[in-house]
Amino acid sequence: MFSHPPPKPVIPTNMSTPLSLLDIDPTEIARQLTLIEFGLYRSIMPQECLGQAWTKTATRHEKAPNIMAMIARFNQVSRWIATEIVKETNIRRRGDLLNHVINIAAVCPF
Repeated sequence: MFSHPPPKPVIPTNMSTPLSLLDIDPTEIARQLTLIEFGLYRSIMPQECLGQAWTKTATRHEKAPNIMAMIARFNQVSRWIATEIVKETNIRRRGDLLNHVINIAAVCPF
């Protein structure tokens, strides 16, 4: 069914302290995001895509609830990533975090 087997799980080595985004392997974050978002994606019904139902302000939540959930999830993840980056006060660590986020995006399936 799939062209490649899934990557092996990568569990953080130091679980005794609170984890930061940098402590989690990019492949594992991409895997978890994909699992969550695939559930949302597969719930989208074909009729939700007809006539761009998600753009009609008055009826978008009734005619395209699953597309709206997918949009909400995208916005939630985008805000989370932006917040994680801008709340870091150490410039070097902020750069490391930005690089980490880019690595996460690079391993996400398209």
